[in-house]
This record gives sequence, structure tokens and C-alpha cells, in this order.
Amino acid sequence: GQMKEAASYIKFPPEGVRAAGPGLGNTDYEPVDEAEWVRKSNSETVLIAHVESRKGLLNIEEILQVPEVDIMFVGMFDLTVSLGYPGKFDHPDVLKAMKCLFETAISFGKVPGMWTPSYEIAEYWIKQGVRYFMTVGDIEYIAQGSRNMMKTYPGHGIKNK
Repeated sequence: GQMKEAASYIKFPPEGVRAAGPGLGNTDYEPVDEAEWVRKSNSETVLIAHVESRKGLLNIEEILQVPEVDIMFVGMFDLTVSLGYPGKFDHPDVLKAMKCLFETAISFGKVPGMWTPSYEIAEYWIKQGVRYFMTVGDIEYIAQGSRNMMKTYPGHGIKNK
């Protein structure tokens, strides 16, 4: 399926079809032992299956049977939308789907992951076996820093209308 094809693009032959070009940015423009570089690159490359829809939920076993998949990451908000409960992270159907995804990932020997806005929420999922978390994305990190910086300028900060 699609995951097997995607996996082939991130590994060098014979494991995949990724093109090689040692001596460029991928080796810090330094000469390398090409055979060792290919072997090491293939062994250190991580493949994350991003599951965020009802279709992904229904096909989770097919996705996770691909040996190259290391992490199964749940796109939380899109999953809630796909299940018909936008933003309702604690809806019973959403929780059931998440538990199914995480349990299936663990049964296939994959690392389960998810987005979480806080440690308080992550703590519950850690007890469920989740081991990979995204907390704040780059855009939110920059926006949060910008808002905090603007607060240092009295009368010139961002005002909510």
C-alpha cells in the first residue's frame, strides 16, 4: 500500500529507492565511506506513520505491518474532525479510537505518539503506553514568543477585540 511505497523513498537500495549523493549537505560536504554511510543512514532513518482519519483508523494494521514504520503518530485534531467531533478530544468515540490506535501500535512493536497541549494531558496517555509527544509546533512557539515579547511594551501589545 501507500505506506510501503512511502517507506521505500526514505531508504537507500537495497531497502528502498532513495537517491544517494554523498559529499553534499547530507554528509556535511565531507568525503565518507559510501558503503558505511548508506548502511548507517538506512539504520538511523525514522519513519513516522501520521494517522489522522477514520480511513487511517480502519487501515491501521495494514499501515503498521510495514517493517520500516517506527512510530505511529496520531494527528489529534484531524482525527476528531474525521470522526465527526471537531475539537472534542475527550469524546468517548475519539477516546476509543485513540486507545485502539495506541494498542495496535504497541502490539506491532511500534512507538505510539500524539500531539498534546500539556504534560497534564500527556500524563494520562503515558500510562496508556504513549512514548512520543509533540507539544508545541514551530509556528506556535514563534507566536508565543512574539506575544510574550509584545507584553514587554506597555500599551503596544496585542489587544483582543
